[in-house]
Amino acid sequence: VVEFDAVEKEDQRRDALQAFMALHGVAWQERGGSQAMQTTTELAFHDAFSRTALERGWLRLFLLKVNGRPLGELYGFRRGPRFYFYQSGYDPAWRKHSVGLVTMGLAIKQALAEGAEEYDLLHGTEAYKFRWAKQTRELSRLHLFPPSWRGWLYRASLEAESQGKHAARRWLPQTVLDRLIESRKGV
Repeated sequence: VVEFDAVEKEDQRRDALQAFMALHGVAWQERGGSQAMQTTTELAFHDAFSRTALERGWLRLFLLKVNGRPLGELYGFRRGPRFYFYQSGYDPAWRKHSVGLVTMGLAIKQALAEGAEEYDLLHGTEAYKFRWAKQTRELSRLHLFPPSWRGWLYRASLEAESQGKHAARRWLPQTVLDRLIESRKGV
């Protein structure tokens, strides 16, 4: 039995978010890991934000299940005429059945049924996004720091971290990079 469910109630949200985070982590593990939802602080943020988004009618958390087992999930938001895709996850054991693409397709279908005029895939140039989109938008990032020694110190530390990552990617062998990534994740 194949089901595609949308989260509509708080008890569904908690269970679906937990299943989503597990599927998201598994799906990204073989690609070096996800930059999203890694720390307990980030997980707590998504728990609180998704609760608020559900209360306000913005949350779009979809589950693709086969025989009651979640195989694909999509976490997004609907605000006004736009659907915002945020993250997805799927069971890699079901990759050959394209559960990630099926979940995305069903989410797009649902967004259109709700009257969304745009399905925004947000940041990133992952190949799967170009199965659905023909154009991209330029994105900009604005960093603001308080005008104090703390702001200067924080800015300097972020710049040093960025330069260190760039140098590591350029000069270190891939095996060493893989070990560093695993150690940062606590694997």
